[in-house]
Amino acid sequence: MRMKIIDKYMIKQFLQTVFFGLLAFTLIFVVIDMVENIDDFVDQNVSSDIVLHYYLVFSPEIIKLMTPVGVLFAALFTAGKMSNLSELTAIKASGVSLYRFMAPFLITTVFISIFSIYFAGYVVPQANQTKINIERKYLNKGYTFAGSNIFFQDSKTRIVSISFFDSYASQANQVSIQEFNNDDLTKMMSRIDAVRVVFDSTHGTWTAKNGVKRNFNS
Repeated sequence: MRMKIIDKYMIKQFLQTVFFGLLAFTLIFVVIDMVENIDDFVDQNVSSDIVLHYYLVFSPEIIKLMTPVGVLFAALFTAGKMSNLSELTAIKASGVSLYRFMAPFLITTVFISIFSIYFAGYVVPQANQTKINIERKYLNKGYTFAGSNIFFQDSKTRIVSISFFDSYASQANQVSIQEFNNDDLTKMMSRIDAVRVVFDSTHGTWTAKNGVKRNFNS
């Protein structure tokens, strides 16, 4: 019973530190970005509501990037605080091993990791798309992106992996599209592998070059 109380206390302190750490990191990023873009907002006469919305949808990307750092910082800060208050000494004196002491941190980190996977796969892409739309509409910014080893879930049943994507050329290289059964997401129904996929701006469609589609029996 005593360790359960200590576990709850440690988890509470740990989560509070994670929350305030991510909040601080987000505010720092927002302030720096705002300083860099304030001239653009003023020149385009962007309203304060749009600016606020812009940074609200920018926040998920910051949180995704800083979560690992925030969790590490929170674990070190919480353990250090307990050591300074002699709480760690008292726990060790009661016969609790180091592994048992670390258990609340490890378990909480696992749940944070699971949430981060969902957050990065669903929330962040939608927020980034909204951010890009605001930049295009209000800041007249063209969006050029080139990246490698890109993985994302296009829908509930479709996973896309891209070796290299160049938005300026509107093409993706080494593309794999996996389609899964809607009723059983562990069962793959089809897979498309293409050396290159090119966007046709005239028709608004993507065309696979040197592609192969394989269907799998259910």
